[in-house]
Amino acid sequence: MRHTFVLVGAACLLGGCTTVGPDYKTPDLSLADTYAASAPKGAAITPESRWWEGLSDSTLNRLIAAAQYSNLTVAQAIERLREARANAKATGAEGLPDLDASGAVESAQTNAGSSSTTDTAELSAGWEVDLFGKYRRNREAARATLEATQEDLNAARLTLLGDVAIAYVDARGYENRLSVARRALAAQREAVEMTRAQLQTGNATALDLSQAEGDAAATEANIPQLETSFHESVNRIATLLDLPVANVRFQFAKGGRVPSPKGSVSRGVPAELLRRRPDIRSAERSLAAAVADIGVSTADLYPSLTLSGSITISTERIAGVSNGSSGWALGPSLTIPVFDAGRRRALVEVERSQASRQYLVYRESVVNAFEEVENAIVSYTRAKRRQAALERSVAAYRRAVDQSRELYEAGAGTVLDFLDARDDLNSAEDTLVQSKVAIAKAYITLCKALGGGWTGVMLTTPIRGA
Repeated sequence: MRHTFVLVGAACLLGGCTTVGPDYKTPDLSLADTYAASAPKGAAITPESRWWEGLSDSTLNRLIAAAQYSNLTVAQAIERLREARANAKATGAEGLPDLDASGAVESAQTNAGSSSTTDTAELSAGWEVDLFGKYRRNREAARATLEATQEDLNAARLTLLGDVAIAYVDARGYENRLSVARRALAAQREAVEMTRAQLQTGNATALDLSQAEGDAAATEANIPQLETSFHESVNRIATLLDLPVANVRFQFAKGGRVPSPKGSVSRGVPAELLRRRPDIRSAERSLAAAVADIGVSTADLYPSLTLSGSITISTERIAGVSNGSSGWALGPSLTIPVFDAGRRRALVEVERSQASRQYLVYRESVVNAFEEVENAIVSYTRAKRRQAALERSVAAYRRAVDQSRELYEAGAGTVLDFLDARDDLNSAEDTLVQSKVAIAKAYITLCKALGGGWTGVMLTTPIRGA
């Protein structure tokens, strides 16, 4: 008995001070001080930024808020987080004593007709002493995995923000392009009638009429394609919100402009991405879990000590006479790895390789994040520059249409000059709408690349039915 307690005391001391495997330290990555692409100073984008409100569109705000509560991908990420929490709780119980109770009743009868009943109750306990920190490392890995899963949920929310906003901008873009196309078709049909009248007076040719009819038909043929693209964008929003399409289409019943970002966005410094972007944060936590797993496998190379004990009480009744007995047992069990053909050491190497691979995943996520930000800055600034030129183009074509109409009505110009000017205006207006879409999408992509908004969503107004 004395030897047993001495062994238990020594095991407790060893279990409290020895932890094998590498201690995790967040990698110190060499990052650039600034981004290569230049961008104007503006509002800082953080995980709390509600950047979509900068597009000044109340319908978009409602759709984004509702999506956070109904999107199926986010719902799956939430369930994975619940699973990780339960797993971390279960892992936290490892390495702690187990206590089990059992009982049994057994009846027997002899050939002579006598019967007996035996009642047995047993209370048993077991504890594998964490001599080399196996369970401590396992708990470290479980906590890091839980934190990585939380970041995966944040990443799903960030992706959802961008997807809903981009689908909405696309839908508004196609809606506005349809308006331009329908106005153009009405004008071209009017031009066909004007050309037909000119043909009767000898001021136009059959070729002029054929060209006018061809232009109108080409514009008419483009409208179904734009309608298809519009409905596809609306359907995408409905899928992201897990709502009937009619409920989402109702939001577009009154029409609306293409959202336009107000103000500029501050790109910040590259180092801020490490704390802003949930995909980078998730990769770093997964690396921490992988390093902890090395310690778990390394601990299997060393001896393990298990302490077990039990108390048993038994009562036997024969012909109304009861006899009782009790007993207890307590003792340690020491297991020492002797030979396994290198299996345990190979498993340690497996964990080391997985940790090295996860480090590369972490670095890759950082590099990819930088690329996304650089591309988004270039796209956003160039799109704004292009829109300024397109706005001047539309203004000039509108003046050309007015001037050609005046010349035509005064008899100093031809109908073809007027029709050409109007076609040029229609084309420029369509291109301008596409430019507005490009700017809004570049703004969304930039805010998403900077890791903004995944903690700043709250449900405001529910999505109404049709």
